[in-house]
Amino acid sequence: HAAQLKTEFLRSLMAGSLARELSGQTREGEEMFLGALFQNLGRLLTEFYFPEEAQQVRRQVRDAQGTQAPVSEATASARALGITYEELGVAVAKRWGLPEGLTSVMRRPPGEPPARAIDKPVDRQRWLARLANEAADVILTTEPDKTAAKLRQLGERPPKALTRGPDPA
Repeated sequence: HAAQLKTEFLRSLMAGSLARELSGQTREGEEMFLGALFQNLGRLLTEFYFPEEAQQVRRQVRDAQGTQAPVSEATASARALGITYEELGVAVAKRWGLPEGLTSVMRRPPGEPPARAIDKPVDRQRWLARLANEAADVILTTEPDKTAAKLRQLGERPPKALTRGPDPA
C-alpha cells in the first residue's frame, strides 16, 4: 500500500512539474503546478484512506483495457466509491477552503482541445493541467522504447489552444 501511495504522489508531483514547465511563465507556473497536482487529489485521498477501493478502480480499468468496452478511471471510481475521483477531490478542496480558481482547474476538461486559442485563463490552465497529467501517465505507464512516440502524439494536439494569451493590462 505504501509503495502504491508513493507512486501516486510522485506521479502527481511529476504532473505538477510538467505543468509548470508547459506554462512557460514564472508568474503562472506555481498556479499550474498546483492545478495539475490537485487534479489528482481524489485519487490520492482514495489511495490513502480507501486502498481497497483504489485497487478496485485500478483493476477495473486494467481488466477492460483492449476490450470493446474500456472503463475510464471516472467510471471505475464512481462504481467503487459512489463518486468520481474528480468529484471527491473538488469536494474536499472546497471543504478545505481552497480558492475557486484552483478548484476550477481541478476539473479536467472533456474531449479534445479546441483548435483556437482559449480566451479564459482558467480554461487554458485546465487544459495544460490535463496535458501534464496525461504526459505523466505516459511516462510512468509506457515501455521506455515507446514513450517518446506517445509523448509526441500528445504534443500534436492543437498547440494554439494551449498558448498563453496577452496579459491583462
